[in-house]
Amino acid sequence: MSQTTITTDNIMTIDAANITGAALPALNGAALTNIPGVTNGAGDPLVSTNPSAVGAAWLNTTTGNLFCCTDATAGANIWTNVGSGSGNIDWNGWGYQYGYITGGHGASGSQNQIGKHSFVTDSNATDVGDLTAGNHANCGSQDLTHGYIAGGMASGTSGTNVVQRITFASAGNSSNVGTLTVARGIGAGSSSRTHGYIAGGDNNSTSPTNSGINVIEKFAFSASTTGSDIGDLTANKSSVSGVMSQTHGYIRGGRISSTRNNVIERFPFASDTNSSDVGDIITAGSNHGFNGQNSKTHGYCAGGDGTGNNTRIQKHAFSASADATGVGTLAVATTPGAGTSSTTNGYTSGSGDSAPATNHIQKFSFSSDGNAADIADLTVGRGNAGGLSN
Repeated sequence: MSQTTITTDNIMTIDAANITGAALPALNGAALTNIPGVTNGAGDPLVSTNPSAVGAAWLNTTTGNLFCCTDATAGANIWTNVGSGSGNIDWNGWGYQYGYITGGHGASGSQNQIGKHSFVTDSNATDVGDLTAGNHANCGSQDLTHGYIAGGMASGTSGTNVVQRITFASAGNSSNVGTLTVARGIGAGSSSRTHGYIAGGDNNSTSPTNSGINVIEKFAFSASTTGSDIGDLTANKSSVSGVMSQTHGYIRGGRISSTRNNVIERFPFASDTNSSDVGDIITAGSNHGFNGQNSKTHGYCAGGDGTGNNTRIQKHAFSASADATGVGTLAVATTPGAGTSSTTNGYTSGSGDSAPATNHIQKFSFSSDGNAADIADLTVGRGNAGGLSN
């Protein structure tokens, strides 16, 4: 008996060697599962996409870029662009969810509040915890799970050498987890994938005031960490601003007593060495106390002390030698505040080293040069605070 229709009831198993033919018909594989291959998505993968293993592939169906996972560490994946395109998916200090504001200075002196605001919606900040003590002019750095608050000043005292840590997933209060080699505040913070960095600053115990420190030091991202001196800046500097690319930490501006500095310098994360001069920020007005933000390709300075700076947004390319250019203005004039960065926008929060401190949260786009918008408020007016991005 012949049978022209084969149903699933007729099929028990098929040996792979028997699936042959000169012209097999096209098969619909829509119902097939558990087949390794390429994951399709309308956008790029994230560092938190978490594929099953190294070698997983992701196709951006909007741009056509294809990525391969080269590091499958949970929450810290690295996706390498395998085509001729650019833009590997790696972490370099951006946040995907929240900006955190740590400490700061207000009418009542140094603050201990830890606040956070959303990168997804333009909404007011909320109070999520406290530092171990009131602290302003601290330096922030972060990995994907924790934020680190290095150094800082307390009202009427010299700088501190304490490193504090917060857990992003649960927020809450910070805890002391280590020490720096040099007590200081008003330095420049930055982050690699494995270490936090602090460069320059002042400890208020030298004469003249703000004579500055030239030490670059780093500390490991761990529950118990101690800083190590790894190099020097081109000069002693305080009131400096820090950002980072995927490969370097950048320090912009600053002052030595009453003398302002317009240098952009950088140091590599791959080796412990001194920084080098790679460009200049805009020289009009004073050049210190900037709020720092970074995209994948550029560092930004928003506001700051001095005539002409407190409303200016300027940016510099992450290249071997690049001066800053003015690209927009802030909605509200801002002296030292807190800078944070999402993948698409830069934020500056608060303003003022003392009363009257302000509570404005402003944001500006990385994709197009333009002005900032005042989008929300901090829970309390404060300036010269630290910033973290998660």
